[in-house]
Amino acid sequence: MKLLRSAMLFALFACAVAPAVTRADLIYLDAIQRGWIKQTGAGNGTAGGNGYAAGNCGVSMSNTCLDGEIRNFFVFNVPAYSGQIVTAGLVLDTGAITASQSVQMTYEVTSLSTPFDFSALGTGTLFGTRKYSVANAATTIEIPLNAAAAAAIRPMSQFVLGGRITVPMPQGPAGKPEFVFAGTPGRTRLHLVTFAAIVDVVEFYNASLDHYFVSSLQPDIDALDSGRFPGWARTGETFRALSEPSTVTSPVCRFYIPPPYGDSHFYSASPSECDLVKSAFPMFVYESAAVMHVEMPDPNRGVCPSGRVPVYRLWNARADTNHRYTMSIGIRDAMVAKGYVPEGYGPDAVAMCAY
Repeated sequence: MKLLRSAMLFALFACAVAPAVTRADLIYLDAIQRGWIKQTGAGNGTAGGNGYAAGNCGVSMSNTCLDGEIRNFFVFNVPAYSGQIVTAGLVLDTGAITASQSVQMTYEVTSLSTPFDFSALGTGTLFGTRKYSVANAATTIEIPLNAAAAAAIRPMSQFVLGGRITVPMPQGPAGKPEFVFAGTPGRTRLHLVTFAAIVDVVEFYNASLDHYFVSSLQPDIDALDSGRFPGWARTGETFRALSEPSTVTSPVCRFYIPPPYGDSHFYSASPSECDLVKSAFPMFVYESAAVMHVEMPDPNRGVCPSGRVPVYRLWNARADTNHRYTMSIGIRDAMVAKGYVPEGYGPDAVAMCAY
């Protein structure tokens, strides 16, 4: 990843204060109902300790699904909670697995409304996927649920999921077995992480300087909106970050480059890059180790975790160094066309992953 090339110009606040950091809340929920339904409509009921199954077990397997394809469901009672869910995972104890058509089979978890039947299971909005192989038999796995799932979870309500095998497609009663099954006393749990606040990171632009600035801090935003620092106006662009850390987030550090060397701000979500900047540029003011929290892309591919949005960092490649941070591919490409240099991970130069 490229680092700062020269001094930066124009700063707004030399000593901004980061939001107070508090611990995230972790919620663990056991399924109150789970089970399977055959394509004939028969099922094993709705008790919380029922077995669940998905796929096609063929004529050679037990009579659980001799009638062809079988799909499953899970029901959770979500309690009252504060904040907003940003991470969710479905934890499953796996029993028998048979995969005779291919090395791996794909299991999909989707939204589900009640009441439901066989046709509704695994056909709603996609919430998560998992590739199974026989090596996963008798293990506990977690399926990360995406942002659509997190948005669908509501306090004091039921969260219902349907699941099915989609690749390879189940073949009917005489087909080769492709089957995932877990019985009692296997556990099905929903893991949730909530945060007190998701904050908007607001972008401003100063036309006379041709500089951009972003901040999630209300004192910064108020000062620019009120005109106390003339020339700045909102661009209308924002991205979302967290005001609190979790086990999956990375803190975003912030540097101020004083006027002798420039007058601007620099952000990084990489702790190692923050340390490198501190060491290489001791004249820069290290304002905060964590003005906000985001997730990091894969360092080689630049791919964000499921449900997260890439944020691109672009350097203006001028003596009056300034960076722009955007989640818009169109803006990124337009800035590159103007001579800006992308700085980040992977072929698309992703700097961080927003919410």
